[in-house]
Amino acid sequence: MKLIRQGRRRWVYILPVIHLCACLTSLIGYAVPSLQYWGIAFTFILLFDLPISGVAYALVWKFPTIAVMWIFVVGTLWWYFLSRGIESLFDKFIERGPVQHRSAPKSDTREQT
Repeated sequence: MKLIRQGRRRWVYILPVIHLCACLTSLIGYAVPSLQYWGIAFTFILLFDLPISGVAYALVWKFPTIAVMWIFVVGTLWWYFLSRGIESLFDKFIERGPVQHRSAPKSDTREQT
């Protein structure tokens, strides 16, 4: 089983790519007037990135460009590291092996009268 797990899995890139695509889609919504309704996606991105977006909430009042760049870069890295963490938990779960069951049933300790 260990030989199968040595290669890198590509599924860890799915969440960061989805995050980056959602950020780009919301940016298009702000930049192109006819697609303005796509800009609302950034609100949901901020909610999904909540531990990371706390810094963006603090920055947005004085430095909005830095706040948006923070969400793009650090938010995408956040989702990458979350995926890596899930991968390592999954690997630890797989390495534990199958559950060992008792071969003999537990004996009854009550005295029979």
